Amino acid sequence: MPAFCIIQNDNTRETFMWIGKDTRQGEWFPSGPDEFEGVERFLEVLENHEDPEQLLFEIGSIWNERKKKKDVDGEADF
Repeated sequence: MPAFCIIQNDNTRETFMWIGKDTRQGEWFPSGPDEFEGVERFLEVLENHEDPEQLLFEIGSIWNERKKKKDVDGEADF
């Protein structure tokens, strides 16, 4: 089962997102204050979605396809 975690620090307005195959195989993705509000909105959508696991799966699939495209083309559009 994939592991997913988001930690937000309201004081520093930093966000840390863990995405991985499990709790040992994955990566932390930090973001700064400029992305804080966007992540908050994303969390609201996720919390209120009827199937948050499916939503995360769909987002992960899109990211994976874009990563593959970047690896082939040498460019990314995200």
